[in-house]
Amino acid sequence: MTWGQPGDARYFSPANAPYGITVAGSNRDTDTHWMGSNYRVHFYAPAQRVESASTEYGPTLGRWLVRTELSSDCFNPERYFDSCTSGTSFSSPIVAGLIARFLQTNPSATRSTVMSWLNSESLMSISYQPPGSNESYAARLVNVTD
Repeated sequence: MTWGQPGDARYFSPANAPYGITVAGSNRDTDTHWMGSNYRVHFYAPAQRVESASTEYGPTLGRWLVRTELSSDCFNPERYFDSCTSGTSFSSPIVAGLIARFLQTNPSATRSTVMSWLNSESLMSISYQPPGSNESYAARLVNVTD
């Protein structure tokens, strides 16, 4: 999994591990490369305005509510405990969770099998050309709606 340092993922650990599955962040509204993220990766997952648990809103502070869907009404005080934040700190765990779910029902799956499954379940390809580069890099956007 990559960390949120913009640049070529091949030069960062743990993204450059030989059997790693690298993940970059995508923009929420446009399904494009999120500028705070690496490129030359295997997959994209949401990194912008990701809804998560928070104790900032709601009458019962200290109680956590974990939400799994993304919504456009972040920071809505009527939906207690919701907040939105951005970063690849969300992208990588989203993909790790999808992989964990897959491995629960396919415990002997190899990395190749996992990669094939993620590709087949992906929504679309995202292409990104870094500033000053003549090359463009593409990766699949994972499906987090199911």
